[in-house]
Amino acid sequence: AYAQLGWNISPLALIPEAVNTAANADAIIAVVGMKDDENGDRAYLELDDAQEQLILALAKTGKPLIVVIQTGTVIAMNNWIDKADAVMFAWYPGEEGGRAIAEILMGDVNPSAKLPVSIPRTTGQVPIQYNHLPYKPEDVYVGIGNEPQYPFGHGLSYTTFEYSNLRLSAKEIRTDEN
Repeated sequence: AYAQLGWNISPLALIPEAVNTAANADAIIAVVGMKDDENGDRAYLELDDAQEQLILALAKTGKPLIVVIQTGTVIAMNNWIDKADAVMFAWYPGEEGGRAIAEILMGDVNPSAKLPVSIPRTTGQVPIQYNHLPYKPEDVYVGIGNEPQYPFGHGLSYTTFEYSNLRLSAKEIRTDEN
């Protein structure tokens, strides 16, 4: 036998309070994620309904909205990606993760990480791999194409740069040469 103490409150009921608080802010940082473990599979890649509804409600405030995703898997963002001003995948950042996230968001550190996976547009787009050939008309996944939301290696930073005047030391370089 066992005893369990708990409460039953709908996460959706907390959204109005979050929106009221956010209305007084200059910008909104919504930290969301999935509860993932090695003990179960998920049938979908979207956030749960309460988190998706929270993002949509916060976006309606008109304040700049940054969504920080903490999870060990990809998240399909098709329902709200056009409402967010920025998205940061923090994965499982560890005990100094909060500091690292804050330093990036405040501009103290230039984000330099690139996605180690491709992020699909919807659950139905899976599988989507980083090493597939570019989109071809015959590869359409039920109206969404095969282009990911963000491809393997995607990542932005606060810096812009360009290469120019590139030169090699020789016209041909063998694989065993520098």
